[in-house]
This record gives sequence, structure tokens and C-alpha cells, in this order.
Amino acid sequence: MSRVFYFFLFNVIFFSCTNQNEEFYFGCTDPNASNFDSSAIEDDDSCLYYIGCTDPDACNYNFLAVEDDGSCQFAQEMVFQSENENDIYDIIDQKCVLCHNNIGLELNYSILTQNNGQTLIDFINGNAVGYAYNIMPPPGALQLTNCEKEEIKLWILNGMLE
Repeated sequence: MSRVFYFFLFNVIFFSCTNQNEEFYFGCTDPNASNFDSSAIEDDDSCLYYIGCTDPDACNYNFLAVEDDGSCQFAQEMVFQSENENDIYDIIDQKCVLCHNNIGLELNYSILTQNNGQTLIDFINGNAVGYAYNIMPPPGALQLTNCEKEEIKLWILNGMLE
């Protein structure tokens, strides 16, 4: 009887034990991939890589991109108004003139530069207080691109050149 008992006990212990390391988890094992799976032990060739602008100084920087596709855009230094129509006035005129016309406020240099440009920065960042809306342009209007926002901020930091 004791032989049978020990045989039974041995089989129960031996066959009931499993090794956790024997389990295989398939997935993407490359930490640079967008779908990296830290629990995957075996790579299944499913890794995905984002391409885009990898320069953190660019207006359109994509922190998910692991491969640069040459699309980086950078803010340009601008003046308020110029002959080549690549200036702050044109950006704001294209995106904000309807709002200013609707409230009867002329779009001009003195309005944009009041409070040393801080009011304009507050509007760009969506932090303006005491107005009908807190962001420029307001919701529903054609929005500023990241580069346009950076160009306006750069213009303010450079002393709001006319």
C-alpha cells in the first residue's frame, strides 16, 4: 500500500508542476516599435514603426516616429507686415479677421501687441481670460498650424518687429 501511495504522490507532484518559462508569448519584442509588447518572449514579426518628423525642434515633431521621413517644418522669423506676404499679419488675417470683424475690433498691430504680446500668446495657448472665447482662432474657425503658432510666438519673443 505504501508503494502505491508514494507512486501516486510522485505522479501528482511531478505532473502537476509546470514551468512558467515554458509558456511562449508571441508579439513585437522590439522596444523601438510602436506596438512593443514587453510580455512577448517570441517575436512574431508584427512590429510597427511610425515614420514622420523626428526633430524635436520642428513644429510638426512626432514623438512616436522612429524613422524620419523628411517632413520636418520649422518656424521662420517673421515681421508684422512685409512685401512678400509671408508675415504675421497675413497669418492672422487669414485665420482671425472674421472674428475681429464680427466683434468690430480692427485687426492691427497695437491690438496684437498689447500687454507686450502676452495677450496674443494667451489666445494661442487657449488661456485668454475675460473674452468671449479663450483661444485664437475660436472653435469652428480655421485653426493655426503648429508652425504658425511657433512663428507668432517667435515674432513676439523677437520684439514684435513691424
